[in-house]
Amino acid sequence: MPSYVCSVCGKTFERGALIDGQVILCPDCAQERETILAEIEYEVLKASFQRPEKAFEVLDKMLEEKKDKLAKFKTPLPLVKVRLARRFTAAQQMGRFPPQPY
Repeated sequence: MPSYVCSVCGKTFERGALIDGQVILCPDCAQERETILAEIEYEVLKASFQRPEKAFEVLDKMLEEKKDKLAKFKTPLPLVKVRLARRFTAAQQMGRFPPQPY
């Protein structure tokens, strides 16, 4: 079985690699990154309930606040922005956001 070396912490491991472009993340670092991204996504979705037109402003603000934490994972900020924007717009297209009045 191949072994991997995490691009962030340098830990050697055999299972659970998250390969994102040229970056390899161990399970712990991958979980940490996904938690940060989930926090940002949650704030954007929460804002979209209140004022849908402000959702992308909140995305920009949250990315600015978390850019130091995200830099650790060597993922370019524009790439993170596009991924989160796609998640948000996909939810909109599915009719989930903003909520429809009953």
